[in-house]
Amino acid sequence: QKLNAVAVGNDVSSIGENSMPGQSESSNTGAMIDLEGIAFSGLKGKALSLTPEDFPGAAKVRGVIPEDCFEPETAKSLGYLSVSVAGTAACTAVGVAMLGVFDPSNVFTWPLWTAYSAVTGTVAMGLWVLAHECGH
Repeated sequence: QKLNAVAVGNDVSSIGENSMPGQSESSNTGAMIDLEGIAFSGLKGKALSLTPEDFPGAAKVRGVIPEDCFEPETAKSLGYLSVSVAGTAACTAVGVAMLGVFDPSNVFTWPLWTAYSAVTGTVAMGLWVLAHECGH
């Protein structure tokens, strides 16, 4: 059975005959999305009906995280930063050195440059994540 309801926020105005099996209209108050054409699993669409009570509050989440995770470790953090900077610098130096040997416009060097890009991108992502998180 398919649900054909669209809600704004947490208000589901009229579910009517399309409500989930075994549920009354009043108990089906989650934030619904347009479910037309969706084949349901054994949950019959219940996983798509969410209310604010379905999510833990910030205090509850913080309560399950060990306290030592909230203690800053500046030396350890600077060590990770050093590794990211050194790795990115090394990859950049290798790439600059490779430019004199492997011409990027030569089609036969493309696999090498593709592999280099994948490795350098992965290493440099550490700095991107750091910059992103500092923006928070």
